[in-house]
Amino acid sequence: MAEGDIQPLRYPPVRWCRAAVLSAEEKGTVVKATDRAHWNEIGHGIAGRAITDTLKKTILEENDAAAF
Repeated sequence: MAEGDIQPLRYPPVRWCRAAVLSAEEKGTVVKATDRAHWNEIGHGIAGRAITDTLKKTILEENDAAAF
């Protein structure tokens, strides 16, 4: 790969965010819309934070960098 190329992720993001959303739901947070099939704004926020946190950690580890 050339410098600057994006490498494929080691873990599918859905695994990171799904676990975080399920954990919040188990603790009593309402994470689903009224149709009970889709996440609501809170569920999407939890998922987004989980993906962001995991990507930051992965990038830092792969680049041996300090936290930003």
